Formats: sequence, structure tokens, C-alpha cells
Amino acid sequence: MEETREELARLLALYRDGRLDEPEVVEAIERLELGGRRGRASLSPSSLVDTLDGFRAAEASGAETLARWAELSDDPALVGGLRTAAAREARHAALLEERVRELGGKPRAIIPTWLAAYNDGITDPEATDDERLAALVERMPDVDAAIAPLVDVIDSIDDDALTEEMLRAMCDDEVATLRWAHEAYAMRRDTDRRFD
Repeated sequence: MEETREELARLLALYRDGRLDEPEVVEAIERLELGGRRGRASLSPSSLVDTLDGFRAAEASGAETLARWAELSDDPALVGGLRTAAAREARHAALLEERVRELGGKPRAIIPTWLAAYNDGITDPEATDDERLAALVERMPDVDAAIAPLVDVIDSIDDDALTEEMLRAMCDDEVATLRWAHEAYAMRRDTDRRFD
């Protein structure tokens, strides 16, 4: 019971922070309720396709945003990391689209308005690299919490080793990108403090 309470609190925090939209929260709560009754909840095939398509849309938007940020930056080290992260996100989007189609779906998900607004802020030509990095780190201060929705989906997949392993590999990439962003942010802050 205490684990369920903690998971509900985590889901609500992600929702309040804008990192999950209402349908994602409802689906996660349904999985949680089913899990309490049956052990481990599984996504239905159509729910899995919809979830993968939602991830595809988010990854594609992330790739575009990071690539645009790289174009706006004049810091070669930051540009190198951004291009790498953008390439990962673009590859994830392509793999997810391929899997959605293999499972009989059609890619049609669009990103939520909050994410579109966030991306617009990151690619605002008036923003500085420091402001962009701060926005990214503040949005995802905890790497494990940031990838938790993806881990939840992996844990809810039954009888689909291809999708499960694909998402596991993507999860590793997401962790690498987020750690890089946190390190870049910390390094810039340390440099700024030395020259204060």
C-alpha cells in the first residue's frame, strides 16, 4: 500500500511539473491499479502503440529543438554535445516510428502544448546557452525520475522482447544525454563562480 501511495505521489508530481499529461497519468494509474490486483500490469497492444507513438513525437521534437539550439550556440563544446544528443533523439524517433508501423499503427501523435512552449523557449534566439541549460536541468533535476515513465512502460511490456530491448537501449541513451547536460551545466556554473 505504501509503495502505491509513493507511486501516486510521484505521478502527481510529474503531472504538476508538466512532464506527464492527463492521459498519461490516467494510464499509469490504471496500470498501478491492475498491478495491485494481478502482480504486474501489461499494456494492451493498442495502448503500447499509442505510447510508443507519443514517445516518437517527443523524441522528434527533442531532436529538432536540440539541433536548433546547436545552430544558435557559439560554444563549440556545447555544440558537439548538442549535436550528439540531437542525433540520438532523431534516431530514437525513427526507430519508434518503425516499431509503431510494425505493430500496425500509424504515427500521428503530436506533442502537448506545454512541450511545444518549452521547446520554443529553448530555441528563443534571445536566450543564452546558460539559460537554456538551466531550463533543461531545472525541468529534469533528477535523471532517474526523468526516465521513470519510460522505465514504467518497459516494465509493463509482456511478450514483446523487441520493443522492450529497444526501449531499454533508448533509456541508456536518455540517461547519457541528461548526465551530459547536468555536467555541462555544472561546469559552466563552476566557471562563472571562478570569475566572480
